[in-house]
Amino acid sequence: MGSLAVTQAMNQPGVGNNPGKVVAELTFGFWVELLKSSNHIPLWMARNLRSAFPNAPGLNGRMIHSRLKAIQLLRNRISHHEPVLTSSNCLYDGVAFLSLSDVLECATWVCTDTARWLREEFGYADAMQILRQVSGMGITL
Repeated sequence: MGSLAVTQAMNQPGVGNNPGKVVAELTFGFWVELLKSSNHIPLWMARNLRSAFPNAPGLNGRMIHSRLKAIQLLRNRISHHEPVLTSSNCLYDGVAFLSLSDVLECATWVCTDTARWLREEFGYADAMQILRQVSGMGITL
């Protein structure tokens, strides 16, 4: 998947070898797969992929992959209009439960400015308030 995806991204019209445009053409799934177990030694240990997550010093690639995979599954459920909210203020990705804080924390691992922007511009506080209200009303989602 890796080198083929990069080659395909490089061949998109107008992209060429511009690194920023190549990165923008790669799918979220590409980045999730990059951190899977089989890539742990060659990319995380030997190539220092950990520098892409400067705010996650105590985590390894496997832990980050697990969280990214959960977020990818959640995103896929949302895009297929499947239920994701639970009565316990958690999101369900079809396999595991995670919170809005878990999603925001993952963004923080990469860039604290981006995480702050997401929190402030995309209704994070409003979403947390809605989840608290729904939970307090005893509504099962």
